[in-house]
Formats: sequence, structure tokens, C-alpha cells
Amino acid sequence: MAQDAPTSGNFIYDVSGQYRVQIQPLAEGLFRLSFTRGTVLKEPLLNRYRFLKDDWPLIVTSDEISDAAFQLTAGSQCLVIDRQTGSVSFHGQPGLELSVTPLEKGFHLSLPLDAQERLFGLGDETRDCIMKRGRKASLWVQNIKCYIPVPWLLSSRGWAILVNTTFRHDYDLGAYDPQRVVIQAHDGPCDFYLFFASGFAGLIDLYTQLSGRPAMLPKFAYGYTFICNEQNDARAMLDDARLFRQSDIPCDCIGLEPGWMEKHYDLSIRKNWHPEKFYIPYWIREKVRHHRLTFFGALHRLGFRLSL
Repeated sequence: MAQDAPTSGNFIYDVSGQYRVQIQPLAEGLFRLSFTRGTVLKEPLLNRYRFLKDDWPLIVTSDEISDAAFQLTAGSQCLVIDRQTGSVSFHGQPGLELSVTPLEKGFHLSLPLDAQERLFGLGDETRDCIMKRGRKASLWVQNIKCYIPVPWLLSSRGWAILVNTTFRHDYDLGAYDPQRVVIQAHDGPCDFYLFFASGFAGLIDLYTQLSGRPAMLPKFAYGYTFICNEQNDARAMLDDARLFRQSDIPCDCIGLEPGWMEKHYDLSIRKNWHPEKFYIPYWIREKVRHHRLTFFGALHRLGFRLSL
């Protein structure tokens, strides 16, 4: 029997006595799905540290239970959960069906791909392409290769998924089976946000409702930044800066590689300038007002910001 209530709420269903599915309709076209083999779902870090919005306005929902399935309706979207397999299908997206297996640690998820479907997202997990269909991806921070992976995958069919984990996990985006996406992790929660909209603009709007709207950067951050050779000292850095101005090439920021540190790639929180390459006299180190007498002041007079 269906029951309507003006609330988003949490809907918890037992699947074949093996695990639980918790569904939270958050907004029109936005759902959170959590799977657990126990009775308690430990909140992922993105929720515990309040990176993701958790105060949503109430929406009208209804759920209906039959021998074969659980059916949850929120707005124009309808989710159907098979009581035996736990697969989740979406009436608003014909052919879109998630197959999720929560493991004791981690999860395995797969969903179908249409012949013309294109996939985007995942942050900078690669520098080789923007359209991601047909490749494999591992979301894990790696120096040079992958600085800011983002576990958000968008489809040209009007759906997107945010894998709500900070653990390492892997994507097969139609590489092994051209007709399927497979996402799996060997640790961490089995927790996802699903988005449905008519196009990429709508998906991005829903995503930024959840994760926060982007802030405008200071004006100089939209300009050109030049990163110096790692072997540069203060003199060579200032020569680069002077040549930009002399050649009338606009540049707002100049950056230094780890060669500026006393200890190369110093990972501590107490880094010092290299005593020869970036010499700062002892009598000036603690006196901010005198920094205009160092290479900091020279850069400022040339109109540059410094990044490390």
C-alpha cells in the first residue's frame, strides 16, 4: 500500500536477507543510496566533515512494497529495487539498472551503456582525454599524474553518479565490456549519490547543490601562471619575471618547483628557503616590513604574485 508524506525521509529495505538498502530522496532528480551488510551505516568522510549538503527541503515521496520489489517514487522519478537481487532500476531512465554488490569491505557496481552514450568527469585522473568511455581509471592521488581525482561520473544520457568514498577505487568505463560500466573498491563504504537531469547543465546544477556552488577566484588567478625551471635560484626567477615584462607578455603569477626548499621535497610543516639559491639575510627573516628588500619585493614591483 502506498503512503504519501511531505518528507524526504530514509527508506530502508532488506534484500533477500543479505543486506540493507537505504534510500534518501533529496531533491527532484537526486537520490542517495547506501548499502550495508550490517545494521549500522558509518557515515563516509565527505558527510562527517560536512562537505556535502545535508539539509534538504521536504519533498513528497511514496513507497510501495510487493512480493517482488520495493518501489519508491519521489517527484517525477521512480526507483524499483528487486527484493531478490537488489538491482535498482529507474522508470525515468529506460534501460538504466544498477547492479550493486556490497562486500564486507568495499563494493562492486555495474550499469549498462547505450551504444551512443558518452562519459565525462572523474576530475584529473588522466591528462590524455576528456571523454572517458572506453578506458579504465583508478581514483587515487598520484604526483604528476593525478592531483585532484573527483569520483563523479556524468553520462550524455542524463544521469550521473557520485561515489561517496575517499578510499581508492577503480572504474572500467566500457573497456572490458563495451556495454557496461563497472566501479569497484576493496575497502570503504558502499554509498552513492545518483543524479538525473535533461542535460549536463542540469546535472552540474544538481551536483553543486550537493557539493556547494563554486566561488569566484581572485582576478589574478584567471591570468597566466608561469612555473620556473626547478633549478632556478632567486636571480633566475627574477630574470624570467623581467623578460615577461620586457617582452610585453601578460603574466600574473610566477611559481617555483620544490628546489626553493632547503630540503628537496620537504614534507614537514616547517619548510625553510634554500640558504644559497634563495638567500634571505638573518636580520630580515622575522621582519615582514623588510621583505620589500628581498626577491619578494622585486617580484611585487614587477607586478607578480608568487606561488610555491
